[in-house]
Amino acid sequence: MTENQHTSDNRHHLAIWCRAEVFTFGALTTPPPPDITPSSLKSIVKYMKKSNTAGYPKMNYMLWRHIACSKLHMSEELAWMYFETYSMLTNTSAQRRIQTDIQVAKANSTAEIERLKDSRKVDSLAFILLLFLQSFHQIDLKSTLSRDEFVYLIYIENKFFESNYFRWPNRKRNSDLDARKNRIYDEQSHQLFIQAHLDDLLNIISDTSESNNHENVQSATLSMDAVNALSYIFEGTLHDNLRKIFPLHIIIQNSSIQHEIGINKSIVPFKNLSNLIRRSLIANPFQVGQTMKRGTLLPLPFNNPTHEQRSGRVLSNSNFADESHRFVLMTMINRSLSDQVRPKAICCIII
Repeated sequence: MTENQHTSDNRHHLAIWCRAEVFTFGALTTPPPPDITPSSLKSIVKYMKKSNTAGYPKMNYMLWRHIACSKLHMSEELAWMYFETYSMLTNTSAQRRIQTDIQVAKANSTAEIERLKDSRKVDSLAFILLLFLQSFHQIDLKSTLSRDEFVYLIYIENKFFESNYFRWPNRKRNSDLDARKNRIYDEQSHQLFIQAHLDDLLNIISDTSESNNHENVQSATLSMDAVNALSYIFEGTLHDNLRKIFPLHIIIQNSSIQHEIGINKSIVPFKNLSNLIRRSLIANPFQVGQTMKRGTLLPLPFNNPTHEQRSGRVLSNSNFADESHRFVLMTMINRSLSDQVRPKAICCIII
C-alpha cells in the first residue's frame, strides 16, 4: 500500500465485507451449469439491456426462463430455483412474499401459476451477480460435505429457511472453520473468493464491450445502476462503527471517497473502484467465526437434569452487532436435544 492510500484509508476508516447470506444461501451447492461463465454472463447483460423493459433494469421471469433454458442449457426447475433464491435474499417484505405465495396457492391451473411466475421480476444486474457466485462451490465441493449432518436454519422476517446439510464445527477437530471443510459459513472463504474474482465480478456489469481485453477492462467504467447491484454483495462501515452499516452504493456517496475514486457524473472508474474494494475488504465481522471469538455466551437451559450444559453452547453477537445483523449461534445442540420434538439441530438463527 502506498503512502497516499494509507492516508486515505485513515481518513475515512473504510471497511467493506461480503454479505454472508448471499454465499450461505445464495450460492447453491447444486453444481452450476457449465455455461455459466464470466463471458456468458457478460453477454447476458448485453442481451437483457437490448430486451427493453422485459430485461432491464428489471428482468421478468419469462425472459430469464428463455435465457436459462435456451442459452445456458439449464432445466426450468433450476432456473426457477435461482430466481426464487435471489428474491429470498432481497429486502422484499415478508407480507409481499406471503401475498405472492397465497396467489400461487389459489391458482386453479398450471397456466395460471405460470402466468403468476412470469410476472415476477428481479433486479437484472444484481441477479447476474448471484449467478456468478454459483462458482463458489465449484472448487473443493466434496470437502464441504460430511456424514455428520445437521440442518442449518435461518430465520428472516418471520420465516424459516433451510439450507443443505453440512458438518458443524466440532471442538475435537483442530480447524473446523478451515475453508476447505466448512466453506458454506466461513466468512474468510467468502473474502478470499471475492479477492480472487473481483475483477471478473466487476467486469460482468461494467460498461466495457470486451470481456477478454485487459486494457479495455482496466479503462472501463461502471454506472450507478451497476454500483447499486454490487450492494447485493457488499456492505460496510465508514468509521469503524459496527452499529452503523451501509450498502456499498451509499458508502461511495461519501464525498472523500467520491473524490478518491474519481466519480464523474455518476460514472465510476472500474480500476479505482476495484482498488478501493480490494484494499478495504475484510471478513464479515458478524458471522460464525467472529461470533465464536467475540460473542456473548448465553445460558442453555434444559428440562432434563441429566443433560450437561457443556455439551452445547449458545452464543450471540448482540454485544457488537447492529440490529439487522444480530445472530444466535448454537453448537453441539443436536446431542443435547435429541429427545426434543424436532430431531434435527437448529445451528444458526438470525433474530
